[in-house]
Amino acid sequence: MWSLVHGLVNILGFIFMVVAVIFARRHSRKYHHLFLAISLIFLSFGVILMIYLLRGLWGFHCYFGLFVYVFSLFVLLSGKLFMGRKIKRSVHKAFGILVLVLLLIQCVLGIVLSRF
Repeated sequence: MWSLVHGLVNILGFIFMVVAVIFARRHSRKYHHLFLAISLIFLSFGVILMIYLLRGLWGFHCYFGLFVYVFSLFVLLSGKLFMGRKIKRSVHKAFGILVLVLLLIQCVLGIVLSRF
């Protein structure tokens, strides 16, 4: 039951991140940041739930999920660097696309590893 909640929370985090990317392409910074914040809240809850349910990190899916979460926080930091004109838009965009692909792989891996 709780693993299903964990999966749904991560999928919702992915969906909100995709919506945030759509708003970034429309140059709507307010909504971009809003949907990124909601996405990171969902991903944080998913990671906390995973660690609580398994009492630690036990497999490749867990380690990869933690890596994706930390990398998404890094992309958040790169957004701050982009706003401060320390890195280019293309670098921040590449990091954002990479975290979306990694999160999609993580969600698909979770679906494949689940036993419906």
